Amino acid sequence: MTVALRAARAALVREVRESGTAERALWMAVVAIAAVRVWQGYKNAGDLRIVWYAGRHLLDGAPVFIDEGFLYLPTSAVLAAPFALLREGHGMGVGVLLCCCAVVVLATASVRLLAAPGPRWLAPAVSLAVLTSYAGGDLIAVANSEFVPLAMLPFILAAAARGRWTTFAVLLGLSIVVKPFLIGLLLLPLLAFRPRALAIAVGIPVVGSALSLLLVADPGNFFDVTIPSLLRGQEKTENPANASLAHLLDYAGLPEKLVLGLRVVMVVIGVGAAVVRWRRTGGDPVVRVVEVGVLLLLTSSLASSVVWSHYALLLVPVFVIAGRPGAVTGRTAVLWPLLLPVLALGYPANVPTIWGTVMVRVGLSLLAILLVLAWRYAVLPPRDVRSPQAAEPARPAEAEQLRR
Repeated sequence: MTVALRAARAALVREVRESGTAERALWMAVVAIAAVRVWQGYKNAGDLRIVWYAGRHLLDGAPVFIDEGFLYLPTSAVLAAPFALLREGHGMGVGVLLCCCAVVVLATASVRLLAAPGPRWLAPAVSLAVLTSYAGGDLIAVANSEFVPLAMLPFILAAAARGRWTTFAVLLGLSIVVKPFLIGLLLLPLLAFRPRALAIAVGIPVVGSALSLLLVADPGNFFDVTIPSLLRGQEKTENPANASLAHLLDYAGLPEKLVLGLRVVMVVIGVGAAVVRWRRTGGDPVVRVVEVGVLLLLTSSLASSVVWSHYALLLVPVFVIAGRPGAVTGRTAVLWPLLLPVLALGYPANVPTIWGTVMVRVGLSLLAILLVLAWRYAVLPPRDVRSPQAAEPARPAEAEQLRR
């Protein structure tokens, strides 16, 4: 009887896998959760309104950069102009819907392009997990324009992993044109000694910004208002959702000079570990690029003055590749519990939870993940994924026979 039950269960599991029932059920769940997220985001969409108003001001010939909340490149104002042709409410609805689609694209493309071959239901399963997480919900709730670089992230990493550095540079440059969220990836072509790719990635936003300044009414305010606001750190001490290291240390009451010193130390640790990991060329090139790229992004983000909880979405590619041979996330069990504070619910940001406020739990979680990744990259050599015969050097006698 037991044997018959096991056989029936195995047959049922096989039938579900082959028929795609699990995949379809998960995609239906993704659509349902996405609908809830879009409804939540439509009621907020605060960040997207800043971009909408910038586009509206550009169309009306009014100053664009006088608003200290608009911390974007001039290209963002130009790109927002068509968006501003819509009524404000309609524009927010479209933007929130695009944010939700971007979360699904980030998860699905990471699985399809970067993860090890697996079952078909893995992509919708990861999409569902990311959508239900606090980080995914936060991006949609505030409708931040960082959804564009996030959706492009797996494609950028995949291009670099396959040695397509021109494609990598063009995609990265275009993402920076929207918002310089992935600017930490500019170090990848430096590590790979690809100066042409670096020049393309930097040149696209520089040229685009120069041309865009010709179209705005107040080009000087970009240098007088926007850049100082970026350097000063908008809302660094006021917003309880800011999870940057600077805000965490200010929250702890540390003096400003010590805060600056600790931020520099974190950058040295993150970039140093990324360099060490890049120089270890053995193993899977996809794992190498994803691990180094995500660590650079995590370091540049936490070192900045402002970090929001949806920055945790940068971790999706590095955790998705856990099934690939040699991936650190597949060989370091402690990394997975560190995700729990990011996944734990707790909105709005100033409401304490069992993990503390959103700022505290997200900031500490991201910092802990950065330090663990840096430690493992520095001490854990990549696993050789070649065949055992290719990985082992030939013995002298065998080599002599091969020469004969």
